[in-house]
Amino acid sequence: MKALFQALLAVGVLCSAYAVAVAEDEKKGEKDEKAEVKTLKGEIGCPKCNGMVKGLKACANAIRVKEGDKETVYIFEDNGRKEKYHNCTSVKQGSVKGTVLKGNKLKIEKDSVKFDE
Repeated sequence: MKALFQALLAVGVLCSAYAVAVAEDEKKGEKDEKAEVKTLKGEIGCPKCNGMVKGLKACANAIRVKEGDKETVYIFEDNGRKEKYHNCTSVKQGSVKGTVLKGNKLKIEKDSVKFDE
């Protein structure tokens, strides 16, 4: 009888831990849906070819932003190499407007990629 009680108690603890983890994930999802549109300024280029991010298998577009001593690379959710602003050979200073998503992804606004002159 004591073993059955311990087993039921263990199952209850596991179920509680799972419920807390699911609730935290849902809470994080809510934050992403309510994320605000930001304008980021920095170096725009191909993160694969320009060495911004290691391990990428395909060309993409990204912006490297410096905030104090910290550098963050945001990869655009776009058509990658097919975009008119894509550049594999160099990075250019500029800005982009978009919503930051999980995993440092950036959902950019249409026609918001601007290069400094």
